[in-house]
Amino acid sequence: MEDYDLNEMFMNQAGAFSQAHRFMMELLVKLHKDFNNEKYSDWPSVILATQLGTLGGSLLSILPRPEESEQLVDMRSIASLVRNVVDTHDVLDMLLNELEPTKFQLHRDLLGYYISGRFKEVQKKISPEKAEDFYKYANVNYWERIRKSPFYNKKIERLKGGEGIFYQSRKERVQKVFQKNYPFVQAILADISTYVHALPPTNFFSSLDDQCKNTQRNMELISVWLQVLNTYYAHCIQLILNATGYKAEGIIDKYLSVHKAAFQ
Repeated sequence: MEDYDLNEMFMNQAGAFSQAHRFMMELLVKLHKDFNNEKYSDWPSVILATQLGTLGGSLLSILPRPEESEQLVDMRSIASLVRNVVDTHDVLDMLLNELEPTKFQLHRDLLGYYISGRFKEVQKKISPEKAEDFYKYANVNYWERIRKSPFYNKKIERLKGGEGIFYQSRKERVQKVFQKNYPFVQAILADISTYVHALPPTNFFSSLDDQCKNTQRNMELISVWLQVLNTYYAHCIQLILNATGYKAEGIIDKYLSVHKAAFQ
């Protein structure tokens, strides 16, 4: 890949994401105002939208310049932030993008079960004498409601440990967004996930410069990551717009259209 083409690909993806993040921050101002004025009341979507705004700002602050240089590049932090956007999308999709009322309630109960369970575990381990009974009882009550749902199945049974809320596999969630290209995107996400851990396997098959410098290899990787990121970020914005009734016009409308899919 020629440097010019590489630079152009990176600049296109990074520039598009920067525009989308700017719109997200404007969206958050309106969303917070409407929430505080009780015009919009869905707390989970406000929290998740706020997370997306902060994730986007953090990512933009550490993206490298497009040209090769001695600049240090924090590949692991970039990968971690991209994966956080992916996970936030999947939660948004689960909690907002469900028209069937009974299944919608099931998903909200799974959220309540997870949150109350985490609070219960943290309090029990850090300060058991001050642990609030509310979280223990809430945790039990949420699970009873989940068990009674007509959509309850063996996949949901695995969530009883309280470690997460997803009963769909990663494959199913990626396929929903990327359709026929999901195997390729799954591979990219699997590679991204290794960077979050202490020993990314890719690092053992690359030069020392590629560990943390602005090299062509790293720029190629980041450019591909950004293509995945933009698709997920566009889907997130669309989910929030659908939930709130807000509108997208001009540049952001084009962004949503262009990034409905990737690698077509």
